[in-house]
Amino acid sequence: MSDFRKQLESLINCESKENGSGTPDFILAQYLEGCLKNFDETMEAREKWYGRDTDGEPLGKELSTEPLGPNPGGYNPR
Repeated sequence: MSDFRKQLESLINCESKENGSGTPDFILAQYLEGCLKNFDETMEAREKWYGRDTDGEPLGKELSTEPLGPNPGGYNPR
């Protein structure tokens, strides 16, 4: 487990944020860490689509049209 997730779990617990959903703090921390990872991957894909590297420089290569990961919501942009 990452230090970030441990700290997030502790924060969720200290602020009793798990009470609203009845979900254990460690599950919420895992979910939120996953959200941040997915957001980073999405922003990277956006930059590649615009032909920019994550530092704003042109890439000069094609973007894959393959999905980034599992699609539990069933949304298919194609």
